[in-house]
Amino acid sequence: MKQGLFFFALSISFSLAQGVTKPIHTSATLITEYDAIDPTQENFIGIRIHLEKNWHTYYLNPGDSGAPPKPKWQLPSEWTLGPLLWPTPKRISVPPFFAFGYEKEVLLMVPLTFTGHTVRRNEITIRLDLEWLACKVECIPYFATLRKTLPIQSQRLKSKDAPLFERVRSLIPKQKHKALITQVTPQAVTLKVTGINYKQALDFIPHPNMPLAHILPEFSQSTGQALQIVLKRYPASAQRLNPLKGLLILNSSQHSSNAVIVEAESPKTSSSFAAKIALCLGVLLILFLTIFKIILRKVPQKGNSIP
Repeated sequence: MKQGLFFFALSISFSLAQGVTKPIHTSATLITEYDAIDPTQENFIGIRIHLEKNWHTYYLNPGDSGAPPKPKWQLPSEWTLGPLLWPTPKRISVPPFFAFGYEKEVLLMVPLTFTGHTVRRNEITIRLDLEWLACKVECIPYFATLRKTLPIQSQRLKSKDAPLFERVRSLIPKQKHKALITQVTPQAVTLKVTGINYKQALDFIPHPNMPLAHILPEFSQSTGQALQIVLKRYPASAQRLNPLKGLLILNSSQHSSNAVIVEAESPKTSSSFAAKIALCLGVLLILFLTIFKIILRKVPQKGNSIP
């Protein structure tokens, strides 16, 4: 049973005070990288969630329990917000479950761009209705309404929170890495990832909606110095595995975010290629027979006179 069920067991609401909420175990703040919004540039705003010691909140894939933060935005129609940018999460043990999320503090960045034709305002007000979970053993839902009003101008200075944006930006996985699904059984799926040493691998966090169990994966060295990952599946899961996506967490200074986005697909086998060839040949044969029948109808039958 998911701990997310606690979401409805206890409801705590609190009011806005100077843009910052301060409930018992967590706080949420709406912050910006600059002190103004430039309509000619991509701007970044951020949801900063602070947590007390031993408390955590959740990643896009929360794991066996919980739910990710849910923002609901209100802003002028000529401005557009992009998706939340998620920093690399960590595995959190909540026996007998595993969760994926953040402890102490997390900044969820959101790109903001001007998509209108003419700037008709000299300032912008952004409103955020935020819903999130903070968990230790029990989980408590929190709700907050946050507002931020900023001038709209091309000349701007970095805010006091700009260093936090720069640090978190380096923790957002960007590099993509292709992999192959080499084996699928009812109990597990095996991936082969080239170009990464198995000693670098620390964890694998599946993309949301992947039919995979959230227990620790098994890492080993495959042929050709490739990394082999064995991921356990949920019993009797019939969900599609191809393609399979997730975050591969690394212990390597070569990757600034210490994570790469893995996209794994089943290899195109010779049998599938042969099946396609057979299908094409079958279509050609049917076409040939059809043309042959048409020709026969036009040829005079034996015994008929030709004028």
